[in-house]
Amino acid sequence: MFEFGKEEPIANNAALYEKKRGSDELVSDQSKGRVLNRYSFVSKDCSSDSVSMLICELLNQIDLKAVVVVSWLVNLPGRSQVAAKVIEKRYLKSGWKTSVRNDHYLAFKELKLSEIDSWPPLGVQPSDGGVLLLLGNENEDTLLNALDEEHSSFLARTRYFVPDNKFFKQLEAGNVSVLYQVNDQLNNTGIVLLGKQSISMTSAENVDIVTTYEGDSAYKVFV
Repeated sequence: MFEFGKEEPIANNAALYEKKRGSDELVSDQSKGRVLNRYSFVSKDCSSDSVSMLICELLNQIDLKAVVVVSWLVNLPGRSQVAAKVIEKRYLKSGWKTSVRNDHYLAFKELKLSEIDSWPPLGVQPSDGGVLLLLGNENEDTLLNALDEEHSSFLARTRYFVPDNKFFKQLEAGNVSVLYQVNDQLNNTGIVLLGKQSISMTSAENVDIVTTYEGDSAYKVFV
């Protein structure tokens, strides 16, 4: 079962952050006024199956291509010098594309609805690195360009995605949306969908919404 935070349009969410461009400093979310919607879901029953069913529902509603992106450091703390390369080879063997951006690797692959049976999807191991979904009608390379080196390096180092002003502007332009994980204060799995698309959970048969918070109250799903 999920608590659901609905921001149509996006509000200032007291439980979320923005990243300052050019640094790792995080500041309180100041999204109000942007031409975007944001939906937050937190699983309160710790069920991995319920999270995968939620992802299926969301992707089915917005009907955009989904690309899974995994980012991890070239030099993984406390691990051997070849550990990052071993991770890359595992993804390549499974049919993913990979690239290197200075201090980190990226692996990316299109995600089909029929392949969503877990979160993270496609056999991604949370210990590998940070993960998110980029959503849009463009090809994989074009979608990946929305996640510039500053974003993907932060994702690799922290395993946590935080948008900055540049990323918000790309979403407002309507070229891409993003789905990523933000857990609540008790570490229950949380999923955030951010973009121009709108969704409705009133008829979602396979997703149990127990509480809905709207607008400025949407932060309550995380506390």
